[in-house]
Amino acid sequence: AGFSLRASPGTQTVAAGGTASYTVSSTAAGGFNGSIALSASGLPSGATAGFSPATITGSGSSTLSVQTNASTPAGTYTIAVTGKSGSLTQTSSVTLVVSGGGFGSGAGTDVDIASPALAGSASVSGGVYTVKGAGIDIWYGSDQFNFNYWPMTADGILTARVVSVTNTAQYAKAGIMIRQSLSPNSQYAFVEASPSLYSFHYRTVPSNYASGGAYLPPSYPMWIRLARANGNFNAYSSPDGKTWTKVNQTVSVAMTGTVYAGLAVTSQNPGALNTAVFDNVSFVASPSSVADLTLAPTSTPVVTVG
Repeated sequence: AGFSLRASPGTQTVAAGGTASYTVSSTAAGGFNGSIALSASGLPSGATAGFSPATITGSGSSTLSVQTNASTPAGTYTIAVTGKSGSLTQTSSVTLVVSGGGFGSGAGTDVDIASPALAGSASVSGGVYTVKGAGIDIWYGSDQFNFNYWPMTADGILTARVVSVTNTAQYAKAGIMIRQSLSPNSQYAFVEASPSLYSFHYRTVPSNYASGGAYLPPSYPMWIRLARANGNFNAYSSPDGKTWTKVNQTVSVAMTGTVYAGLAVTSQNPGALNTAVFDNVSFVASPSSVADLTLAPTSTPVVTVG
């Protein structure tokens, strides 16, 4: 008595931050009706695997879900699916192809939110991102801007250095954002840099006006950072990527499932494009069990302003 194991399809392709699903099937032989415990190995960095159900009895099937995150490196991975029942063990292999390479190694998905009068764009060369965006603003109950984003499912730290912002209006904005959806009225958290000001803005309820802390004077190039943990967001700035200052206060913004993280640019001037330049773009995933404020940069003490 025994069983055979098969996982299909043989290959799945996802962008970093996405989920791949496989069907794992067992076929019993010789009257076998034991419980088969399933496991997976060979996962890429930042990926997790889960089976539903976690065990199969005799002949049956389970769904294997492999969840990557935004920092999972691009590549082709062989995942070994193992079924074990007592002294019996069977293995089947599948292939996972991760595209996109996560933050900082390639362009994300670029989209104009709410159809600005001038189309925006994003390009990357040697780790330098040039994002162009028009739009009325990111503030009112509905946003209009260009967004170069990656899907994100984990808590973690999003960092970028703002090299330059175009002075298309006093409150033209460029910065790093995490938002629940690509809808114009979505809730979000946003460390924004304007030509002569910067701040931490957020919308906690869809379609509501945004809120924000004190405006502060920037000095470009300037590093900015947004940390998400357990539903809370903290913003930071730095002149050198080493000494960090907390910007305003911790804010709770409810987001669930897949969210969207990346570079957001608006001109606050429908007839002009704000060309913003970023480098040192990265995302570091952290487990949700990490206490909120331990996601702060640790190289030096953090000083709260605003």
